[in-house]
Amino acid sequence: MPAADNLPLLPILITDPVLGESVVVGTEEYKVLHVKLSGVGPPPAVPPTVIACPFQGPTTDRSGTITAANTSQEVMAANAARKYLSIQNVSDKSLWFNFTVDAVLDQPSHELKPGDAFVMEGSFVSTEKITIISGFMGRAFTAKEG
Repeated sequence: MPAADNLPLLPILITDPVLGESVVVGTEEYKVLHVKLSGVGPPPAVPPTVIACPFQGPTTDRSGTITAANTSQEVMAANAARKYLSIQNVSDKSLWFNFTVDAVLDQPSHELKPGDAFVMEGSFVSTEKITIISGFMGRAFTAKEG
């Protein structure tokens, strides 16, 4: 069976699979796309094989610019459903970002130098609020979450 949308397929064994529902394998979450039963009649001794793929879906654009120099601003609100996030510095000066609390122009915030990007996906994605700051007004960033 070919992968849906060119994503890799992962054959796994689970009990009572339901198409379209999520399953967790280790720390990764997958969506059940195909179920292959191992026979007709009473339930098989071995659970059915399930073909699953990583979550997929649209992203929401949170891109923008720094509205005031030296002032932390929110890029993304807390989002318990977030499975992906990315922030890229598309300006000519460093940007700093942080989780939950206001970003500052030093530690403990994370620095994004011009052209740098930060991505969270897969086994851990923060669901916390994300803030950003720069010492210069008008600096642009690209930000996406899904």
